[in-house]
Amino acid sequence: MKAEKRWTGDISQQVRVMRSFAWITGDKALGDYTHLDVGEFKKALQLLPKGFQWHDHFDQPYEVVAKKVDAEKSAYERAQDKSKLKPFVPRQAVTINRDLSYMSTVAQYLAQNEWAPLIPNTDVLNFTKALIRNAKPTGKTPVRPPWKVSQLREMFTAPVWTGGRGHLERLYPAPPEDVYQDAGYWLPLLLYYSHAALNEIAGLKLDEVSLDTPVPFVTVKNNNLRGTDDELRGEKRAARGRDIPLHREIMRLGFRSYVEAMRKEGHAALFPELWINSRKNGGAQFRERAWVPLMAWAEQRMTLPTGLNGKGVDLHSIRKTGSGFYAVENVPDIVRADIMGHARTGTNGLHYSFRELSEDQYVALSEARDLMEGRITVITDHLQPQALKVLPLPHRSRFGAPPKKLA
Repeated sequence: MKAEKRWTGDISQQVRVMRSFAWITGDKALGDYTHLDVGEFKKALQLLPKGFQWHDHFDQPYEVVAKKVDAEKSAYERAQDKSKLKPFVPRQAVTINRDLSYMSTVAQYLAQNEWAPLIPNTDVLNFTKALIRNAKPTGKTPVRPPWKVSQLREMFTAPVWTGGRGHLERLYPAPPEDVYQDAGYWLPLLLYYSHAALNEIAGLKLDEVSLDTPVPFVTVKNNNLRGTDDELRGEKRAARGRDIPLHREIMRLGFRSYVEAMRKEGHAALFPELWINSRKNGGAQFRERAWVPLMAWAEQRMTLPTGLNGKGVDLHSIRKTGSGFYAVENVPDIVRADIMGHARTGTNGLHYSFRELSEDQYVALSEARDLMEGRITVITDHLQPQALKVLPLPHRSRFGAPPKKLA
């Protein structure tokens, strides 16, 4: 399917869905599947809760796991006092539809051979008909809201950026010169000033950071850091492969010194501490080691935005805030799409308007940087560049819980 370009980039999620379908339906020979298996798969997707760890259960029969999950669901629904029980949150309809859509693509491929219909113009397994109608929420309230710019500004007053203690006490105030640079310091700044996704920044390699150029920039592309077994991964789709100019505020704060220090240490990764645990990708490492404590610090000080279903702001919400800077007139949609890594649309976007080819790479980067700097609100002007200080590698980006009392 990758060879035929039905799927491109990282397909680990699609592979997980295919494996879950086989697990739920009994892993039968392909020729033994019928339309009844579509209904069984959908019923399972509606039963299993949000956050279900698929890989932890594949070694058990689905029927055994389903019976246990159903019992937990019933116990939660019957309980008078639910405060002492782990909430049972069903998967969202849009997530169920995503998995069904993946399997619809699989069914179209298998219709060439193993699932070829006996009657022309029919489907052996039709996942499209199983899609939940009106699954996407409507209205102006998003499922996951963006951050308010004012709240991100306050977040960057945390001791991580203004002076904090070392390992596991990064959120405890300390003198201003006690600022340690690592993913904990730089990654949120890069997310805000580049609008890139978490794993795009967490998975950068040092040779993808270009500073000695007319316009400093980073390159998002497939690399072996984000992949496994030397497979190149990282581009969620083709449009995600792009050069992103670095905002001058990033350079003002001393990013060059950090990059040079990591090169001197001999690392391949821009943030090497995020890749010392082979079981988790860099973004997951950052979320666990740094982001969760930082959110606890933020929640002590502000009421954070929530969207539909009570979902609050997270790391991806920073990217949503960035996209909002361009939701104004006179911003070319093609340039906005190229900065965000979104797919271009229309004849002009798909077949024309390739500025980096008709002019020069640095002309295009300079123009994109001008647009970004003209729209992005600078929220770190209270920070001053500090002499580079780094912790021992295992201690980097490990924030620890914030103080229980407000400082």
